[in-house]
Amino acid sequence: MDDVSKEIISYSHPEPLSSEKIHELKNLLLQKGFKLGEKPHTAFFARSSDTSISVYSSGKVFVQGKGTRDFVEFVFEPLILKDLTFTSSFLKKPDVTKRIGVDESGKGDFFGPLVVCAACAEGDSILKLKKDGVRDSKKITSENKIQMLAENIRKNAIVETVIIKPERFNELYGKMKNMNLILAWAHACAIENLLQKIDCSLVIVDKFTTRPLLQNMLKARGKMANIVQRAKAEEDIVVAAASICARARFVNEINLMGKNYEMLFPKGGKSDKILESLKGFVSKFGKDNLRKVAKVNFKTAKC
Repeated sequence: MDDVSKEIISYSHPEPLSSEKIHELKNLLLQKGFKLGEKPHTAFFARSSDTSISVYSSGKVFVQGKGTRDFVEFVFEPLILKDLTFTSSFLKKPDVTKRIGVDESGKGDFFGPLVVCAACAEGDSILKLKKDGVRDSKKITSENKIQMLAENIRKNAIVETVIIKPERFNELYGKMKNMNLILAWAHACAIENLLQKIDCSLVIVDKFTTRPLLQNMLKARGKMANIVQRAKAEEDIVVAAASICARARFVNEINLMGKNYEMLFPKGGKSDKILESLKGFVSKFGKDNLRKVAKVNFKTAKC
């Protein structure tokens, strides 16, 4: 299997199935041991250990998971469609389905804001992201590279950013008492803001909780979309693009904060440098002002 085909973890069939084909697919999935369930706006939803399949009331089919390639290549097309037209093109290049990817930066950083970005791309724009070297921001150590990629991403994707500065973050944490609730709220805001600009039915989010927090925070537009939460979502190039834009904005914000206070705010959750900056800030500006530059729910703040 070549490197490109390994990357295929989702597939959207471009043409709706007839009611007869939907019924045929449902019976076939039952025979193959898939577990059936219900999801909003679907005729049915099916899941195996490595593949999930959403068959919408409109007849559209969306497949995701590590078993996507095998399912499409060896089950869906030969047994249901009886036509390999789409497999040939689908296997030659990365998934270019229109989708929104969402990721955050600053969650584990004591100093600085929490930043959430939602990015939407499709078709040639996704191929351009791949060509530019877009990948999970945590694998890119150069801040200059992050900034350069973020600039290129904004030329090829529609990006919406939500910035929760430290003082606001601390207010929210005081009310919610839970980081995942804040993440869900910020993710929902980014998704809803982006969906006001574009129409997109698929949203991929890095899974940060097993509870339906994000779905509960979404409004009308978001609830209409297919929200996919999965571990290591940054493997998806559109999510990776969002992660890069979020990190670039976080770096810009923490650097600006440093200029405003004329001191260095190191990145990370806890280190000797962070403790040194913490003590220096408190000595210069007082502990009450720490809420303006740091997430005071961190244990680091108690040092």
